[in-house]
Amino acid sequence: MGATAEFNNLSNSQRLEGLRIITEEAKKCGMTVCAHVSGDTPSETLANIREVENFGVDYIVLALLYYLESNEILLPILMR
Repeated sequence: MGATAEFNNLSNSQRLEGLRIITEEAKKCGMTVCAHVSGDTPSETLANIREVENFGVDYIVLALLYYLESNEILLPILMR
């Protein structure tokens, strides 16, 4: 979860519940699951890793959760 920033509008427990459901359904279809487990704090992230291990995910994804005041900062980098 998180590719479109929905994680910012969900509580951590809602994120985990979504990951649990997605993992359960994906596994029924034989799909590989990569779970984005970054939390709002390092300790929350570590707890999320332990939690999703119980869901049976195949891989975990960690990404920094921060926002820029303006995406214009990224434009020169993206235009290379």
